[in-house]
Amino acid sequence: MATPVSPRVASPCLSPASATLSGRPPAVCIRCCLRFTRAQFAGYVVLRLPWAVAPLFERLLDEHFPDCKRKVLGRIRDMRGGKLYDARWAKRQEGEGSFAEQIGAMFEIAHRRAGIGDRSKLSTAAFRRWKGQLELQI
Repeated sequence: MATPVSPRVASPCLSPASATLSGRPPAVCIRCCLRFTRAQFAGYVVLRLPWAVAPLFERLLDEHFPDCKRKVLGRIRDMRGGKLYDARWAKRQEGEGSFAEQIGAMFEIAHRRAGIGDRSKLSTAAFRRWKGQLELQI
C-alpha cells in the first residue's frame, strides 16, 4: 500500500560551489532541510548557470569569495564540458565527469544517513472515475 505524500519537498542543491563555499558536508544540509520542511524525500540538481546568471554568479564570487572563484568555476566547467552551462537534457541537472559522480555518491550517502526514504509511490485509491458526462448547469 502506498503512503500519503506530503506537499513539502526539500531539494537541497549540492554543487561544487555550495560544498566549497559553505564548508558543510551534504549530510548536514540534508538533515537541516529535513528538519525545517519535514520532507519525506530529497533530490539534488548540480549548480546551473544559464545565460545571464553566469556573469552575475561570477560577480558575486568576485565580491564575496575572490580566493575561491577560480576553483569553483573550474569545477563547474569540469562538470559542464569546459563551459559554465550545458543545456543538454539530463546533463544540465547532473553534470558529467568525476566531480559530478562524486557529488551523486555523496548525496546518496548523505540521503541514507539522514534517514530519508525513497520517493513514495503515489496511489490512485482516493480517486473515482466518473462513469458519465457531467452536465454544466447555467
